[in-house]
Amino acid sequence: MQGFINSFLKIIKYPVALSCAFFTFPLLQALIRLISETFNMHLGVYFLLPIIGTVALWNLIPGLAGASFTIFAHESTHMLAAVLTGHKPVGMKIEQDKGGSFSYLGKGNWLITMAPYFLPTFPFIWMLVGLFFGTQNGQFEPWYIITYGFWVGFHISANFTQIHSEQTDFKKAGWLFTTLFIPGANLFVIGYLWCFALKGWAGLSLWHQYISPACREFFKQLLTQIQQMIG
Repeated sequence: MQGFINSFLKIIKYPVALSCAFFTFPLLQALIRLISETFNMHLGVYFLLPIIGTVALWNLIPGLAGASFTIFAHESTHMLAAVLTGHKPVGMKIEQDKGGSFSYLGKGNWLITMAPYFLPTFPFIWMLVGLFFGTQNGQFEPWYIITYGFWVGFHISANFTQIHSEQTDFKKAGWLFTTLFIPGANLFVIGYLWCFALKGWAGLSLWHQYISPACREFFKQLLTQIQQMIG
């Protein structure tokens, strides 16, 4: 199974990257429209403020990027992607202010390499925890959304700290692939994070209602422009 998954991911690697690059602009349009049309004070106070506060503290307190927990979160996301693609974890090494490493049995794939730069592991774990709590009118209690906002803020801060020219994971995956993949993949994920804060698990389908028309319209406009150029 591991070999099949790795082969499949190898085949779709650049089609996925090109799709992310191609649809980055409509995804951005859809995200802006989603936030502007669904924003309310509940989200603003209990979701956005914790995100902003976490990001601000991250930039004010030195050393957080190299903290053991930040490194653990990064390596844990590698591990999650490895497990999901049929690989067996065998070890994790974490060194304060130096970085970490994660080892597994198998050949590996680009999803394992790139997972920490778009996959929100800790927000996702907290989303799963939310299955044990009820909602009122489709919304979680404020304390739950505040904690969720903290984890999303942590994901954003830790994610962008790791995106730099010396990142060995980017060299391993390939700079062309990394450049094409990361922006669109993150926009795609952020939409889901927002929709979950809005309506819980039931809200995830809402993001598709914004993505689909935005991408279709973008594609139609592109075709029209190409036809005009040819004609």
